[in-house]
Amino acid sequence: MSGFINNLKSILLPRIISYIISGIITLWLIIKYINTLYKTRGPWDKLNSNDLALITGGSNGLGLEISKILISKKVKVLNLDIEPPIEKIDSIYFNCDLSKENEIFEIINKIKNQYGIPTILINNAAIRHNELLIQLNYQKINEIIQINTMAPIILLKEFLKLHNPSKKLYIINMASILGLVSPSNLSIYSATKSFLVSLHDSLSHELISNKNIRFLLVTPGQLDTKLFKDVKPPREFFAPIIKSKVLANEIVNKIELGERGVIQGPFYTNFIPILRILPFFMNEFARWFSQMDTSVKQNIE
Repeated sequence: MSGFINNLKSILLPRIISYIISGIITLWLIIKYINTLYKTRGPWDKLNSNDLALITGGSNGLGLEISKILISKKVKVLNLDIEPPIEKIDSIYFNCDLSKENEIFEIINKIKNQYGIPTILINNAAIRHNELLIQLNYQKINEIIQINTMAPIILLKEFLKLHNPSKKLYIINMASILGLVSPSNLSIYSATKSFLVSLHDSLSHELISNKNIRFLLVTPGQLDTKLFKDVKPPREFFAPIIKSKVLANEIVNKIELGERGVIQGPFYTNFIPILRILPFFMNEFARWFSQMDTSVKQNIE
């Protein structure tokens, strides 16, 4: 009798396990499908020659890659940057020091009068530092805050005031995973990215009733751009560098679909919010293991 039961177990147990695994996978696929439907709910026009995109920091790195893809889809691209594009592309360049509010307001008026109201707004520009807070002078702190936070606020506020509620508007806020967990020597930079995450969360729900305005938050890990070219990820197997061309394609695909929500990656970034609820010693162990607090070398000049 015991032999029969053992044989039955050996036959049924693998099947039960396979059914459970299949059920979990099926449930996950159903949830993912429903989530996609929810994020893309409502009518949305695909990218075309009627679209006008305004991007800050579109002269290099991720901003340049996004601009090139949008241009390939016949979108007119307006680039606000302190330097011209490093490649010759068919965008309209506005020389703008985003740390100076008066320049931003002047260019907003030019855009409004000459090109109309953007249908795509991408807050992409950012600068960083690699000093301890006590080493930073107030001029540098103010510059970082102005470019990383005040410039997006002004552009969001002014163009939302000008926006026709019946027209589409897709807003992208480029934050960072460092807005969720902050390493040493990046206190102000990380704080500005955390600010952008919170601003996005609040604003996107203030305007949630307007189905023509859609928001996308991007919180990636380290990109292969010049902003962090001096930083070598200590645990690159767990935290690989993201290729800006790949991320740019993903972002433009979201614009094309009118998809709301968040883009984050690589895989480890999905678990970063959990650090906040872990016991303190586990949080500290995770920081030690990742070597995040020693990867950004302090500027000793």
